[in-house]
Amino acid sequence: MRTATVYNFLLEATLMASIAILLMIPIRKFLRKSLSSRVLTFGWGLIAIRLLCPLSLPNPIIHEIRSPFAPDAAIRPIAGQLKVRVADVIGNMHATSYLSSGAASERLNDLLESTYNGMLSINLMKLYVIGLLLVLVWFVISNVRFRMKLRADRIEPISGELLAQYQALCSKLGLKKPLPVYFVDPLPSACLVGVFRPYIALPLTAAPQDVMLVLRHELCHAKAKDHWWGAVRLACCAIHWFNPLVWLAAHMSRTDSELACDERVSRNLTAEGRNAYAGVLVLAAARRDLPGVAVLSTGMSMTGKKLKHRVAGILANRRMHKGLALAFVLLSSMALVGAFATSEIAPKLEPDLHSHQIISAQTEVKAFDLKDEQSWIDFAKTVWQNPYLKAKDLDSLQWSAATVRDTSHTEVDHTEVLGCNADGEIMLASAFLEDGTLIYISNFAEMSTQYMVVDTPKYEGYPTRWEPVRDFGLEAIESLRPGYTAKYTNLSEPSEGKADGGRMSLFFGQHTDYNYISTFRVQVEPESRLIYFVDLEYMSHNDTDRLAPGNG
Repeated sequence: MRTATVYNFLLEATLMASIAILLMIPIRKFLRKSLSSRVLTFGWGLIAIRLLCPLSLPNPIIHEIRSPFAPDAAIRPIAGQLKVRVADVIGNMHATSYLSSGAASERLNDLLESTYNGMLSINLMKLYVIGLLLVLVWFVISNVRFRMKLRADRIEPISGELLAQYQALCSKLGLKKPLPVYFVDPLPSACLVGVFRPYIALPLTAAPQDVMLVLRHELCHAKAKDHWWGAVRLACCAIHWFNPLVWLAAHMSRTDSELACDERVSRNLTAEGRNAYAGVLVLAAARRDLPGVAVLSTGMSMTGKKLKHRVAGILANRRMHKGLALAFVLLSSMALVGAFATSEIAPKLEPDLHSHQIISAQTEVKAFDLKDEQSWIDFAKTVWQNPYLKAKDLDSLQWSAATVRDTSHTEVDHTEVLGCNADGEIMLASAFLEDGTLIYISNFAEMSTQYMVVDTPKYEGYPTRWEPVRDFGLEAIESLRPGYTAKYTNLSEPSEGKADGGRMSLFFGQHTDYNYISTFRVQVEPESRLIYFVDLEYMSHNDTDRLAPGNG
């Protein structure tokens, strides 16, 4: 697996989730009373999905932010932009330090080189893996120590009348299989421990009149699958250990899960029951803070202002605003889908034609005498009507044809047919052998002088995004020169570029010995068409330069 795959996921998830976390902070502060903590936990769940799921959905406009200096299609636009920006920063630092310090300049030059040869990506991946392993080791040690201490301090499971009351409570809450409950001493407050085989740890010192409320709290945690969400939080923190916002979100979501549990417990309690439940929290929870975020357990503990707001919320028995809650759920769900829309859509190339369905220029030449200038012009216009070329306003151009012999190249006669605008600028150019075989065609009207080609880094195969572009170009050439594409034993990796007229992709066709035999260019946007093809066997680069606007 290429490091680009990992970087795409990490950078996209970091960007999208960080924005969502920053939005959740004011939402928690100002809208908790209207939304309720249960709705807020839903929002945290969506953020966790974005942080953990490596899904990438197609986006019709994401390619607009692709940097032309990061054309490797395996690097999606967001990661490509970051790569280019990092290289720019290093390059600027290198330029600044060039005259001041030889050692610093040399190191920055090595770092700049590493951005191009891939070593920086490899070294960063090694650093990421080391950090991931260290965090995982910390999580494992923290949980093992916590579980071993609980096991060492375990007294006995509940029994007798308390067990009967607990089983009745489980039945009332809809839990078919009651969780095991053990007395533990010392233990500051009750907690739900574990993920796959969870159990409830109950302080031996818990007052008899408070035990059922404490158990109700932990059972509500179990019913809401909060022990599983604890594992999700750890996964988020481990995978995104480098992002402080993820750690902050883990703490905030843990607090919100406790407050959501309070809402579930107190929802059907009387005013007297809520007062008693608040008292239990004050007595049991204020002894210490929640277990660390690295520990897979819930807990009733909460101190300071958090405890004050928690008790106030229980006593007030606030009800959420259903309309606002529904709007939050819908908008956040839509935002989640948008947060995954980071992949480019393969260009839709029209027309969807096949070469065998097209009457080629090679066969149409039989209908032309090709003895004088006008016959060559009529023939060239017919070629330009090919559906893959999409040439426009043919009759509005001023056409000319001339036979040329290249004494410096192949010494083979060919006829050049040019279509110029009123200012004498070449808009359409084509060249043919004596028998009408097309050896050059170029739509200068669609080829801006500002067109920029960026070399694509070497990689195996073709990027999925450009396979249809390549196939489209081959079909177009085959429609103009039947059987010609069979000469290709290899195609170079495509280079992508932007011009005033749209987006393009450039290909080179090669022999087995890797000598170029032709090159062609496909316009992808705003229309799909072949705008340039040259058979290098018959036309040198000097020949094509002569046909460029201003040189004809």
